[in-house]
Amino acid sequence: MNPGSPVPLLNRVRAEATRLLDEFEAAGGSSPDPYRAEPVFHAMAAGKYLGAMAALVRTGLLSPTKAAARAAPVLGRLGAARLDNPGGGGAAWGLGFEWGERPADEPYLVTSAVVARGLAEWRAALGDATQDAGLADAALEGIASWVRRWQAPCSDGGSLPAYSRSLRLPVYNAAALAQAVLLDFLPEARAAAAEGLHAIWRRREPGLGWCYDDRNGTIDLVHQAYLLRSMRAIVAEPEWSAEALTVMGHFEGVGEWRDALFLGDEPPAAADARWARRHGRRWLLAGEKRARLWSLGESLATLAPRPGASATRGWDVRLAALADNLLRRLAADPQEAGYFRHGMHAAEGLARMLEWRRSATRSDAPADGAAQEAAGARTPGARAAGGAAG
Repeated sequence: MNPGSPVPLLNRVRAEATRLLDEFEAAGGSSPDPYRAEPVFHAMAAGKYLGAMAALVRTGLLSPTKAAARAAPVLGRLGAARLDNPGGGGAAWGLGFEWGERPADEPYLVTSAVVARGLAEWRAALGDATQDAGLADAALEGIASWVRRWQAPCSDGGSLPAYSRSLRLPVYNAAALAQAVLLDFLPEARAAAAEGLHAIWRRREPGLGWCYDDRNGTIDLVHQAYLLRSMRAIVAEPEWSAEALTVMGHFEGVGEWRDALFLGDEPPAAADARWARRHGRRWLLAGEKRARLWSLGESLATLAPRPGASATRGWDVRLAALADNLLRRLAADPQEAGYFRHGMHAAEGLARMLEWRRSATRSDAPADGAAQEAAGARTPGARAAGGAAG
């Protein structure tokens, strides 16, 4: 590499993923949070940590034996943090701190689904080296019983798995994450899970995505990523890719992605009118708040092609632009990376990008070159309206 030339993208991705995982382990999975100043163990972050470690094992960057030794303390704390499931069977997890009027031991579907996926992927990647003390089975049983028995009514007369024990509301992203875990890892639940995911897919507004629920018109980035990632197994790849690129592309701002969109008749006070565009007879507006690390990390994990799959040059450029944005955000705001629920989303996104690139049949040169092209792809003139980031 010539002096003064930029560090190749994949080298930066690997270095930052390694750093984030090392810091999580050193702190025992405990950190402050935007909603709590005192450090606490974060089960959701542990689920994302396990997903990232599993990806590194699959790439060959980490041996199963070494991964198991590193993760043993995290698995121990995750086991100690398990909660009773409102569905009646298996394990559940929560925030570990009070949120609003809800106690620290309130179980949440979104947290439980992230933990269940992390544990299931960990077991699949490590095999006999897993040493999870039955946590993966307990987590999957918990999601299955929650989905069957703890439902919330929707405004259209249907129902979805409820958000938490006391918040019996239908929240699309949490329901989709839960159904996707069952589809991928619990054979006896696959048919019902696929049906549930198709029902949520039909609730989106094509080309725009999903509102938070059927009562809230905010469309935020991390939840679009959760939902699109969950839908990948049930939607034909060409349709999924087109929808993902269009939906995610709405969040691009000047050089940085935005965290939320608003759909309304006129600009709300929290929106930046420079990023207003027509959506039918209404206005779609991007909020002023730049995308958080967990939004960018989950988006990267969502858009990275399946390991071994090919990608077009244009897709490479889009992924490189997103990864570069995430890396720049990490450098600019180290405090947010120290919030482990956010930082571990970033770590998993980076690890999954490494997994795809290392498993691809062609060389790493296109992705590194795409990082250079990404600088020119951050401006509005370099992208089509409604196109993907980059």
